[in-house]
Amino acid sequence: MDLTSAKEVSMSQSFPLLDPPHYPEGSLTGSPTGSSWQVSSLLPVTYTVRTCRDLLDPDNDNLEREAFGGPSRRRLIIVEQKVFDFYGARLVTYLRERRLAGHVVSLVAHESVKDQYLANRIVDAIDDFGIDRRCEPIVVIGGGVMLDVAGWVAGAYRRGTPYIRIPTTLIGLVDAGVGIKTAVNHNGHKNIIGSYHAPLSALLDPQFLLTLPARHISNGMAEIAKMGLMCDVALWKLIAAQPNELVRTALGFTDSSLTDSGEKILSRAIHSMLAELQPNLWERDLRRLVDFGHTFSPDLEMASQPELLHGEAVSIDMAISCALSHQRGLLYEGPLREIIVTLHGLGLPVDHPMCTLDLLSHGLAQTTLHRGGRQRIPVPVEPGSAEFLEEVTERELAEALSHVRHIAGDLR
Repeated sequence: MDLTSAKEVSMSQSFPLLDPPHYPEGSLTGSPTGSSWQVSSLLPVTYTVRTCRDLLDPDNDNLEREAFGGPSRRRLIIVEQKVFDFYGARLVTYLRERRLAGHVVSLVAHESVKDQYLANRIVDAIDDFGIDRRCEPIVVIGGGVMLDVAGWVAGAYRRGTPYIRIPTTLIGLVDAGVGIKTAVNHNGHKNIIGSYHAPLSALLDPQFLLTLPARHISNGMAEIAKMGLMCDVALWKLIAAQPNELVRTALGFTDSSLTDSGEKILSRAIHSMLAELQPNLWERDLRRLVDFGHTFSPDLEMASQPELLHGEAVSIDMAISCALSHQRGLLYEGPLREIIVTLHGLGLPVDHPMCTLDLLSHGLAQTTLHRGGRQRIPVPVEPGSAEFLEEVTERELAEALSHVRHIAGDLR
């Protein structure tokens, strides 16, 4: 899958940044004798999202072709520590047998350390490596936290250093690894510092799911369910048909009888995410379907640290948002219950003790600031179709929370 927009540097396998092109588009108004000038410019972007099986198999040249092209064969490879524990030996063997000059640095990365300290450690690693900004893209291997923070550093280091993403979690494969947003947390706020910095490419290897704990499969399924509910009813039906089995079998990759369904789900989830992101990569339009489940969840996730994973907070948010849709007469009771039952079947929570009315109200206020002074709450009308809510009141939030808890009580 190729994601193309008209606002960032074209980055492809041949690494055109080695010889940066001049972009004649745009204009300069004003004169040599004037006192006011206006500059406009256009910067196109192309990056590739590609599924590549068995990336670390020495007989497979995908990683070499995608990440080691260009005049320099040196690469700094930043790897999440937990991933290195599982795959470090295979990575080192791959580099040795294919005679690649990869310098591997492993760092601890999880939500509790998604901050400037981790970013500074990555900066130190880049400095120590002595990277050539133009022809030695950083290779980043890990989950969403590592991809977000390393992407933020890559965008800031020398005001823009190319990098390649290799996500190793389900949430990375379908969400954090395929867009262009980067971020770190600060002062109790999730992802409040960040940028837009597209990778050269994102290489997606579903084989990493085989060593992922079931809870982290569930974590990623929240983002997949989000896309199904917002814009892909066929995707939602695939999920709702057998949620428990999808988690038990790592999206079907440990059970051949479910592999076909798992591959369809993964492909549809990635495609629907990219289709929503591509026209609005820089969020000029703040009415974003991909923000479903992200209205109240940032506050909930940070307040519950380290208890709730990102997808778990998103699931609770989605349940409340669906209840709001029902209260507004958009989503019928039957589909509302099906959604909550399916989330539960995916091993996801729909309630939490930290999810109080005060937290929901504060979270909505913070999100309203983030969304340009309007609530713009995406909610499903039915699976695969959505609307945006405005002027949701505290009373409505209280009723939605009560409704979700009533349905959740029936599941116990």
